[in-house]
Amino acid sequence: MNGFSDLMVEIFGQKGRHAQAAMGAYVLEGNMPVCVDAIIRIRK
Repeated sequence: MNGFSDLMVEIFGQKGRHAQAAMGAYVLEGNMPVCVDAIIRIRK
C-alpha cells in the first residue's frame, strides 16, 4: 500500500495525497500478491 501511495504523490504531487485502507486475504484472484482499487477524480 505504501508503495502505491508514494507513486500517486510522485505522479500528482500534493494533489495525489489520499486516504488508504488495506485488507488482507489468504488468496487473491489469479494468485496476485497485491490488489489495488482506486477511485480517481481528475479535474482540469
